[in-house]
Amino acid sequence: MWKLYDELIENIPGNICAKDVRIGSSWGYVSCEDNCGIGVMYPIDSRMPRFKTDWTGKPLKDIACCAKSWNMIEASVGIAAINCYYNSMEQAIQNGIRIPTARSGEDRMNDPFISYQKRVRNKNVAVVGHFPYLETLIEPICNLSILELDPQKGDYPISACEYLIPDADYVFLTCGTLTDKRLPRLLELSKNAWTVLVGPATPLTPLLFSHGVDDMSGFVFRDLNQADRILTGGQFGSMYTTGYKVYLSRSDN
Repeated sequence: MWKLYDELIENIPGNICAKDVRIGSSWGYVSCEDNCGIGVMYPIDSRMPRFKTDWTGKPLKDIACCAKSWNMIEASVGIAAINCYYNSMEQAIQNGIRIPTARSGEDRMNDPFISYQKRVRNKNVAVVGHFPYLETLIEPICNLSILELDPQKGDYPISACEYLIPDADYVFLTCGTLTDKRLPRLLELSKNAWTVLVGPATPLTPLLFSHGVDDMSGFVFRDLNQADRILTGGQFGSMYTTGYKVYLSRSDN
């Protein structure tokens, strides 16, 4: 089950070091000289940290090992370190990701729940994570099942994944499933579906194609100084003004 995480970690160069590491209410945050990355934060601190907590100045590759921790706060920092490498502008361009020309990154056409509207029409669709506007964007045109750790009205509990996902034609998975380790099992359940990993903490790397991911909707930072201020609480604003919402698809590779 650790193969996906091990591959992500092993392919990070050992000579890139963290400039800053922060823990916020929503994100773990790691920056290096040329980029920054985030990991979804689950404020669950039931297990003792597995690794040292003095991460500043340490190699990203070492910090990325925290992704395998069962302390969810520590794990979010590990995912942030992974994304600090894979979601850099340089890596994105090398992987064939098309960077938008607009200055802000809230490109709605790179939102999978908009770009997939024609494809999911009249299909069975499972979404793990209650994303905004699902009820208006895709629920009217498909047979939609929303599965949530903290279900809202009309959602299925997360335990329903074992029963509903195998029958889905399209599956959308929140990037938070990387932090809490559900992703490998969810990808197994989704093997007969077209599967999309969604959210700004999605590692934008073709490595995930070999594990069952077909499409990734993620985020590449452009203005690192502004991103640092917003993500660490020094400035009010939307993270999405600091970069680009982008996608990477198996069909393009």
